Amino acid sequence: MCLKVRDFFKDKKVGTEVPLPESWWHERAPEAADIPEGVFVIQTDASFKKTGPGKGIVGISVIVKTENREYKPKEFRRRAEGPVHAELKAIRLGLKRLHEIKRGKCLVVLYTDCRSCFRLLKGINKPRRDYIKEEVRKINALIKRIDCPVEVVPVKTKVNRRVDRRALKERKKEEQRKQQQIRERLEKVKKRIERGRNISIVKREDGYYAIPKNGGFPPGVKVSLNPPSCECSWWKKRWGDKSQEVINARALPCKHMCALAEYLGLDIYQIFEKQIKRVD
Repeated sequence: MCLKVRDFFKDKKVGTEVPLPESWWHERAPEAADIPEGVFVIQTDASFKKTGPGKGIVGISVIVKTENREYKPKEFRRRAEGPVHAELKAIRLGLKRLHEIKRGKCLVVLYTDCRSCFRLLKGINKPRRDYIKEEVRKINALIKRIDCPVEVVPVKTKVNRRVDRRALKERKKEEQRKQQQIRERLEKVKKRIERGRNISIVKREDGYYAIPKNGGFPPGVKVSLNPPSCECSWWKKRWGDKSQEVINARALPCKHMCALAEYLGLDIYQIFEKQIKRVD
């Protein structure tokens, strides 16, 4: 090795640039057998869903290695605002994984195939969006807790191929899980539309009221689609104490809302599209 491990800690501050044990480490990540005592290597990657259903879903893979040892790879499922945000999350989770397992002083070498992340963490570029600023802040705080020199090394995607494949696989799993949830929500709405056909809608001066066709009696329950609200016990129990922001993001319609939509000639699936297709 070009340096002894103790040389890494001479006059070095956390986060400052440090020399690597071998020059070729700038081109590719070493295997565990090539890592000297006191050095940890982290490889991270994120697979971000850019468009279409499930946009924003992220699969993340993290591999941590040290002298003659590779820890079990870890995969995570997250949400992100964009690919750089996703890669920053992967880096943070890689550092968090290291923080859980490391003991004592060490040199940390972290590999990423995201040049933008490298430039942000080196201070070459300044973060502009709030969510990027927050992620960079969290990473820097974590580096301080680790209390060891951390060198971020930008590499080509092929160098990180292993974590790249694992991250993509994890993202696909999450996409499938979310698509199944969406199918289940669609089925719930379908059943409520059918049940809503047993309900009559009456318009009064102060709004619309829903009354069962069989055995119902006035005044019924007041129901609205804009904003979504209903006086029925089902809606009150689930959404009565929730803010309008939460309702607009997560609530599914009750049978009375489905009946009102049909009465007004509106598409209940369109009205609740955001809630039905959410992937958070």
